[in-house]
Amino acid sequence: MGKKEKNALVIVDMQNDFMDKVREGIYPSGYSGNQIIHDQPALPVPGAAEDAGRLVNFIRNNGAVLDEISLTHDCHDLHIATPVMWVDKDGNHPAPFTPISAQNAKDGIWRINSPVPEHQQQGIAYLEALEHGGRYVLTIWPPHCQIGTIGAAIQEDVIAACIDWRNEFVATLTHVTKGSNPWTEHYSGMMAAVVDPTDPTTSLNKPFISMIQGFDNIYFAGEALNFCVRETMLDIIRNFDPDNVKKIILLTDCTSAIPDNEFTGNLFQSFTDSFMDEATTAGMRTALSTDKI
Repeated sequence: MGKKEKNALVIVDMQNDFMDKVREGIYPSGYSGNQIIHDQPALPVPGAAEDAGRLVNFIRNNGAVLDEISLTHDCHDLHIATPVMWVDKDGNHPAPFTPISAQNAKDGIWRINSPVPEHQQQGIAYLEALEHGGRYVLTIWPPHCQIGTIGAAIQEDVIAACIDWRNEFVATLTHVTKGSNPWTEHYSGMMAAVVDPTDPTTSLNKPFISMIQGFDNIYFAGEALNFCVRETMLDIIRNFDPDNVKKIILLTDCTSAIPDNEFTGNLFQSFTDSFMDEATTAGMRTALSTDKI
């Protein structure tokens, strides 16, 4: 008899604020300081609720052959990619999905919403570093997955399936948090878009990458395909032994992309396309949640 393969599941940011459908009453209105806490998902991804349902079935149908479940969590407080952090010359905040370039900040079109002079330079330096990395220009997002809110919680059916798996097989869930540094974006569960040398939580998560590389099959699901799933998987792929990339399997029916809008043209679709090109060329496989492990 051959050696039993070890299987891991990585769930990226399957949180309430990304769901396009939620149970009635899950978002009671309230206040936090002078800011209303939203009474519905802040950044719904079309298809996310159905992705979550299929993922639940995958966990329940394959629990006996899963050896690891890891979950990443978007965890934001005050953050450079939200409207409150920026203002124009008239004091107006940018609308969600507004792109802000380093040149915009240098020209004063947008500036950091702070009286501290050093913050202006810090914002410009971040934008320059982000663009130098070549992945994307800063995009303003609706405030989402704010620490302590319902929106930051893992979708209720998904976390219930994970807890049931944990209890049935006397296992532990691995939780990876990201995004609480206000001065850098942190789409990837593995590292921030621009590493803050004063904050180790923004650096590459080498222990997690080393741990996950030890499995024979590593299934990925979550939201959104063209941002947090993309960046998490690319950081893992780029830091894996090349021979191990073939272990990585994207569950294509358990993830959806954020669609383009009037601000983005075809940019968001290009992120999906470039991710799939790079990942499959490197050796990533794809599967459906109904495929047998």
